[in-house]
Amino acid sequence: MAPRDDNTPLPESLRALAAELDDLGDALVQSASSAAPKAPAIDGFTVVEPLGRGGMGSVWRARQESLGRDVALKTISETLGQNPDGIARFLTESRTVARLSHPNIVTVHEAGRDGGLCWFAMELIDGRDAGHVSFPGPRALATFAAPLCDAIDFAHRHGILHRDIKPSNILVAADGMPKLGDFGLACLASAAPGDGAGTRRFMAPEILSGASPSEAGDIYSLGATLQHLAANNLGKASPDADFAAILAKAAAKDPLDRYLSAADFAADIRRYLAHRPVAARPASVPHRTVLFIRRNPPAAIGIAVALVLLACVAALALRPHDPRPEPAPETPAREEARPRIRRRLMRQGRMPRPGRMPRAPY
Repeated sequence: MAPRDDNTPLPESLRALAAELDDLGDALVQSASSAAPKAPAIDGFTVVEPLGRGGMGSVWRARQESLGRDVALKTISETLGQNPDGIARFLTESRTVARLSHPNIVTVHEAGRDGGLCWFAMELIDGRDAGHVSFPGPRALATFAAPLCDAIDFAHRHGILHRDIKPSNILVAADGMPKLGDFGLACLASAAPGDGAGTRRFMAPEILSGASPSEAGDIYSLGATLQHLAANNLGKASPDADFAAILAKAAAKDPLDRYLSAADFAADIRRYLAHRPVAARPASVPHRTVLFIRRNPPAAIGIAVALVLLACVAALALRPHDPRPEPAPETPAREEARPRIRRRLMRQGRMPRPGRMPRAPY
C-alpha cells in the first residue's frame, strides 16, 4: 500500500501497535542467535567487546589504532542502502554529521564502508542511556532536557535531522551531562527520504503516515521521549502543570501546534526552570504571583511587609473620630469673670496664692 499523502494522525490504537512492533523487532534481533555476534573486521580498528545490539546494527568497543584511542564502533548492515546511490548518500551525510561539534552531541570521529558494512567510529561514553537514569522530579528532568534541545537545534541549524530520538539514543556521561548519540539514521534536511525508518513509538504521526522527516518530527520525538521518561520516573505523580504543558506542546499530534524550533522548545523549558510564565500554557494572575514569589523570595517578603505597613497606616487614617463634643470657646464675659473667681477661690483657701506653697492637708 502506498504511503498516505496527508498528515492525518494515526489513531492511538495504531500507535500502541507500532510500539509493540518495535518491542517485537528488538526481541527478535536479540534472540535471533544465542551466540555472541561476530566481531567485524574493519581496517584500522581492533574490536574489544560488544556494547549493544539493535535492529539497525551492532555497537562495539574498539581501539582506533591510528590515534590510540577507544571508540564506540557502530556497524550498519548494507541492506539499509540497497543501491550504490543509497550508499553514496550514506557516506556523504555521515561525514556531514561527523563535522557536528557540540558538547551535548556524541562526536562522530569517522565513517566509512568496509566490504558489506557501513560503520561509524564515535566518541565512547562511559555511562548509561537515559532509559536507565532516575529523575527525582520534573525540574530535574527539565534540567536534563534543556541541553538536549540545544543539541537538536544545533544539528538543525547545520541542516541535519536526527530521525531516531529515543531514550536509548540519549547517553548520560559520568558527570551527568546528556549527549545525543546514534546519528545512524541522520540525514540532510534538504534531502530527507520518506522511508519510514526510525523507532515507531517515538515517531511523529505525520511521519508514520508517510510524510518526509522534518525538524518538527525531531521535536516531536524529543517531546515523546521526555513524556516517556517522566511517566517511568514519576509514576502517577505527573509533572506540574507548566512542565506537562511544555511536553504536550512538543509532542502535539499536529506539527503546527508544536514549537517552531528546538530553540523555542529550549527557551520554554528555561522559562519553566526560572519560575517564569511559559509559552505553552496561559498564566493566570494568581499563577503569575506564585511564580514571582518563587523567583524573588526576598522581594516578595519586602512587598508583603510594605503592604502590611500600608494597611496599618490606612487603618489609622480611617479610624472614627472621638464622639465627645469639643469645649465651647471662651466668651468676653467669661474672660472678665475669671479674675474674680480666682480671688474668691484664694480667699476660701481652695486655690493657693501666688508665690505661696499650698499647706499639707495634715
